[in-house]
Amino acid sequence: MGVNWTNTFAGGNGTKPLKADAARANIEFYNINTKHVVVFKGFLTAFSDTYNVNFNEEAAYGRMDPFRIYQNTVRSMSLTWDIPAWDSDEALVNLSAASELTKMLYPSYVGKKQSAINGSPIIRLKFANLIQRGTGGGTVHTNGLAGYIPNLSITPSVDNGYFEDRTGAGAKGLKLYPKLLQMNCSFNVIHEESLGHNSEGWRGDKSYPYNVTEEMVNGTTFSSGDDGEDNFVAAGGSIAGQTGPPVEEDPRSAPTDVPSSSQEAAAVADALSSRA
Repeated sequence: MGVNWTNTFAGGNGTKPLKADAARANIEFYNINTKHVVVFKGFLTAFSDTYNVNFNEEAAYGRMDPFRIYQNTVRSMSLTWDIPAWDSDEALVNLSAASELTKMLYPSYVGKKQSAINGSPIIRLKFANLIQRGTGGGTVHTNGLAGYIPNLSITPSVDNGYFEDRTGAGAKGLKLYPKLLQMNCSFNVIHEESLGHNSEGWRGDKSYPYNVTEEMVNGTTFSSGDDGEDNFVAAGGSIAGQTGPPVEEDPRSAPTDVPSSSQEAAAVADALSSRA
């Protein structure tokens, strides 16, 4: 990305870890138990946002399709980003940030020496408006997307080499700070509100999930048709949670009449009675 240049915060001993900043396209991680924040510059090389809709399927004798019962909708992400270093000081900061992120993958315990876990490694993640909670505008503390990291990969780029730290050689030994770190992680989202539709429309945040709304598209709205009604119904033997008679009309011809409410109700009842 061309948003964050590698030398923006670099240079000499003044290089410090990045702080959460809503005005920059940084990759921000926040541990809800320890309150620690780790921030990387947004050098994303790959990003995917995946939604899996799960149905429980049960086959039945005489049915072409199994019964399908909706279970849930699961959201997961995958991020790959580079962490280049302008100099040895920034390389040290980058490696320290990567180390702190790995610590976020472990649970929290009660007290100093207790072995009882009192907090799972739940994390908030934010990257501009593409990864965020709510209407955005804040930092990862207030608008980070909640979830957990099932896997994290940290790969020093051998081809780019290392900065060597030989200060205190002997007892402390040689330290290597990669000039380029390549990181990858998956992120499984935890929904903090019940999403879906009701009689009034979408029941969640209108800007979900990328802080954009249909009103922002030249003031227009998306429509399912002139009458606002969706005429799709599942065919008999493949109800899949839908109700209504099967529609087997020639798509090249428009219907000449619309059934009355009583006729439609009778057709629905007939379709349901012939499911098995």
